[in-house]
Amino acid sequence: QGFMMNADLGYGSKERYVARLFGMWFSDIASIAVNGSTNNLNYDLSNFDSELNSPPSTGNGINTMQSGGLNYTVEGDGSEWKITGMAKYTGNRPIHQVNSYTRNYLPTGDTHQYSWLDTHDKSHEVSSNHKAEFSIRNKVNVTVEPTFNYIKNDNRSSSLNATLSEELGDSALSIIEKLYAGGQEGLASLLNRQRWLNMRNGESINGTLNVRGVIKTSRRSWLTITSYSKMANRSYDTWQAYNIAYGNVTGSRTTMQHFGATPDRDRQFNESANWKHRIGKHGSTVGVQYTFTNFREKRTRMVHGDTFEGNLITDSVTYDMLPSMTHNLPEISAQSYRSDYDERRHLIWLETTLQKSTSDYNSSLTVELPLRIADRRFTYERGGRTQQIDRTQFMPGLNIRASYSTKYMENYKWLSLSFKSTPHYASLFNVVDITDDTDPLNVYVGNPDLKNYRINTLSLSFRKQKRDSWENRLNIDYNRTHNANARGYYYNTATGVRTYRTYNIDGNYWLNANHNISRYFMFDQSKLVPFIHPALNTRIGFVRSVDLVGSTTADNPDFTVAPPKRKVSTLSINETARLIIGITKKASISGSASISYQRYMSPDEGFSDFSSWVNNYSLSGTLNLPRNWSLSTGMTLYTRRGFDDKQLNTSDLVWNAFLSKSILKGQVVLHMNAYDILRQLNNVTHFVNAQARTETVSNVIPSYVLFKIQYRWNKQPKGKSRTQTGIDPNAPIIPIGM
Repeated sequence: QGFMMNADLGYGSKERYVARLFGMWFSDIASIAVNGSTNNLNYDLSNFDSELNSPPSTGNGINTMQSGGLNYTVEGDGSEWKITGMAKYTGNRPIHQVNSYTRNYLPTGDTHQYSWLDTHDKSHEVSSNHKAEFSIRNKVNVTVEPTFNYIKNDNRSSSLNATLSEELGDSALSIIEKLYAGGQEGLASLLNRQRWLNMRNGESINGTLNVRGVIKTSRRSWLTITSYSKMANRSYDTWQAYNIAYGNVTGSRTTMQHFGATPDRDRQFNESANWKHRIGKHGSTVGVQYTFTNFREKRTRMVHGDTFEGNLITDSVTYDMLPSMTHNLPEISAQSYRSDYDERRHLIWLETTLQKSTSDYNSSLTVELPLRIADRRFTYERGGRTQQIDRTQFMPGLNIRASYSTKYMENYKWLSLSFKSTPHYASLFNVVDITDDTDPLNVYVGNPDLKNYRINTLSLSFRKQKRDSWENRLNIDYNRTHNANARGYYYNTATGVRTYRTYNIDGNYWLNANHNISRYFMFDQSKLVPFIHPALNTRIGFVRSVDLVGSTTADNPDFTVAPPKRKVSTLSINETARLIIGITKKASISGSASISYQRYMSPDEGFSDFSSWVNNYSLSGTLNLPRNWSLSTGMTLYTRRGFDDKQLNTSDLVWNAFLSKSILKGQVVLHMNAYDILRQLNNVTHFVNAQARTETVSNVIPSYVLFKIQYRWNKQPKGKSRTQTGIDPNAPIIPIGM
C-alpha cells in the first residue's frame, strides 16, 4: 500500500487566486483518489501543472471555477474483472464581453452590423460514470457502463445592436448608445437598432447505460451484442425584454416576454448484434451487423408576454418577475409550440477486411456497406395549427479504406487511402411549414420540399520515418457536400429584418493538405548542446462556400423561389516552424514562427477581394539555476493585418515569466508567475463565408502576478519504488479519468 498527496495554493494581483488538493491511496488491486480545486485563472486544474506547462497567450472571457471529485479502481486476481469509476462536481462562473462587426454581403449593397454582448453565467454540474469489465474463461467478455449527469444553469446577458447601410468607423459604440438615449434619430444610414435583456434558469438530468458482451463462438468467429439506452430531461424558464426600432422611426416597440417550458424529454434505445468471422491466415475478416434504434424527442414551450413603454438603456428594468405573474400575462400563441419527434431506424452493416502480411510489410483493404432505413414522424403544433410529417427513407452509404505499411522502424513507411460517403437526414423542423417570429429581426419559415444531403470525403495519409533521419507526415483531405442544407435568407432593405428558409444547394467543398517534417539530432550528453529538435509544418486549404442571400422590400416575399447564389472562395496558407535546443542539462531554448495568410475571392458584384495576415513569433527558454532555482520565460508577438476594423490591425507583444525554487528535498516548490507583463493580451477572431464577414473581439484575463506554493508528499510500499508501482516518479500525479 502507498499514499500520495499534492497541494497547491497561490494568490496574486488583480485578485487572481488558485488552490488545489489531491490525495491517493493505492495497493496492488485497488486505488482511491480525491481532489478539489478552485481558481479564477481560466484553468482546468485536473492537470496539476497545466498552468505552468501551458501558460495562456490568449483567452476568452474570465471564468471562476470550482471542482472536486473522487476516482476509484478495483481489479480482481488474474484480471478476470475490473471496476473503475468517478464522481465529479464542477462549478463555473464565466463572464464574456464580446464586440463584433459584421459586413453582410447583399446584391443591393452591403450592410454593416455592430453588436456588443455582455454575459454573466453560472453553472453547477455533478457527473458520475462507472465501468465494470468481466471475463469468463476467456470466451465471454462483458462490459457495463452507466453514466449520470446533472446540470443547473443561471445565465444572464444583455446586448446592444445596430444595422446600418454605411460603416460608422471607430465611434460606432458611442453613436449607437446615443440612439437609445434619444439622440441621433436623424441618422440616415440606420436600418434598425435593438436592445436585449435575457435571463435563463434551468436544469437538465442525463443518464446512459451501455452493456456490451463479446462471445467467442468458435476459434475463428465472435459475436458482439450491445444494448444502449439514454434519457435526458431538461426544464428551463426564460425571461426576455427587448427594444427594437426600425429605421429612423421615433420611439421603440418594447415587449417583455416570459417563456415557461415543461420539461423537454429525450429517449433513445439502441440494440445491436455484430458477428465477425476470421478467414485465411493473415487476419482477414467478414462481418455483418444489425442495429435497431428508437429515438423519441418531445418539446413543449409556452410563451406569455406583455408590452410596456420604456427605454432599456435610460430606464431601470429588473430581470426578476415572480412565476405567478407569468401565468397572468396573455399567451402568445404564435410563439408557443409543442413538438413530438419519433424515429425508428434499421441499420444493416456489411463489412469485409482483406489482409496480407509478409516478413516485410502489412497491407489491408476494408469495404463497408452501411444500409439505413429510417421511419421518421414529426408532429408540430403552433398557433392553433397542427402539422404532421411522415418520411420513410432508404439511405445507403459506402466506406473504403486501403493501407500499406512496412514492419521495421529502421525504415518505416505507411500509406493509407480512404473514401467515405455518408448520408444525412434533413431536419424535419426545417421541413415543417411554419413561421417563427420569436425574434422580430430574424424570422424563420419552413421548406416542405427540403431534401436530404450527402457528404463525400476522400483522404490520403503518408508517413515515412527512418532512424537518425527526418520524419515526414502528409495528409490530404477532400470533402464535398451534395444537396447541402443551406439556411438562406431574404433581407428587407427598409427594416433590416432577415427571413430565413433552408434550401438545398450544391457547390460547397473544401480541400486541405498538411505536411509535417521533424527530426531529433542527439549528441554527446556531456556537450554544451546535447540535442536539437527542428520541426516544420505546412498547411494549405481551399474552401468554396456557396450560400443564398437576397434583398427585398416586401414583408413576405415568395420564399418558394430561392434567393440568388453567392460564392466565396478562401485560400489559406499557414507555415509554422519550431526549433528546440537543449543546452547541457541546465537549460533549453525554443522558438517558433507561425505565418497565416488568407485570400478571400468572389465573382459576385459588390464583393471586393481582400487578404488578411495573422502571424505569431515566439521565443521561450528554461534555465535551471544553482540552489534549486528555475527560471522560465516566453515572449510572443502577435501581428494582424487586413481587418476592416482598423483597430484590429495591431502588433501585440505578450510576455510571461515564471520563477521557482524547490526546498525540503523537492517536497515544497515556491513559484512566482507573471502573466502578460506588457499588458497587451487580447483575443481577436474573424470568419468569412458567402453571406458575411465577421470580426470579433473578446475580453481576456488582465495582466497579473501570482505567488504560489506547492507541496508533495509520497509514501511508497516497502520494497517497491514508484517505478515498480507503475508510476513515473517525475510525472505530475493526475487522477484516473480526469
